[in-house]
Amino acid sequence: MKSHDLKKALCQWTAMLALVVSGAVWAANGVDFSQSPEVSGTQEGAIRMPKEQERMPLNYVNQPPMIPHSVEVIR
Repeated sequence: MKSHDLKKALCQWTAMLALVVSGAVWAANGVDFSQSPEVSGTQEGAIRMPKEQERMPLNYVNQPPMIPHSVEVIR
């Protein structure tokens, strides 16, 4: 009984390790290391990395509501 549990646990750990390794390989597959400043030897800042999204211009819809600094009390 114990050897069956050990085999099952070993198989589960092996499967999880294989998934982690294959995920890491898959993630690194699309990375071009020749563009990396650490690997290619280029100066940092020489390669311009575009932002994911440019800043949106503020208009009335995107601005928070105005909060008055002082409130006059009318009697």
